[in-house]
Amino acid sequence: MARILRLPCHLQTKGRDPAQNAMEESLHFDIHVQQRTRSAQRVRAPHRADERPELLAAEPINVYHWAAVAFVTALMCVVMAWAAGTPALSHAAGLTSFVFAAFGSALVLGGMLRTRHMRREASAS
Repeated sequence: MARILRLPCHLQTKGRDPAQNAMEESLHFDIHVQQRTRSAQRVRAPHRADERPELLAAEPINVYHWAAVAFVTALMCVVMAWAAGTPALSHAAGLTSFVFAAFGSALVLGGMLRTRHMRREASAS
């Protein structure tokens, strides 16, 4: 069974200015809503922290993705520093930009070192 939602009586548009009526009529909707039925609840087994199995293999973190995020954030902070209205805001945004650029650089360096280490292990075996 569907219900129809209508605007309350005080929002109906009879006896008002035509321009106001046109605006309010554009906001008038008749929305047909299906009745919600309760779905059968799933039976869940109780979980305890000590009973959870360990993950067999975790998805590796893509450090280059997060380095790109850090560099884009640093770039946005540079733009904010340029557009800041006061010297204090400009200084704060510039410092934040420097911090994010440093984190991005550290992530890129870590990714490069990890790749180099993996190549050395692969060539040694």
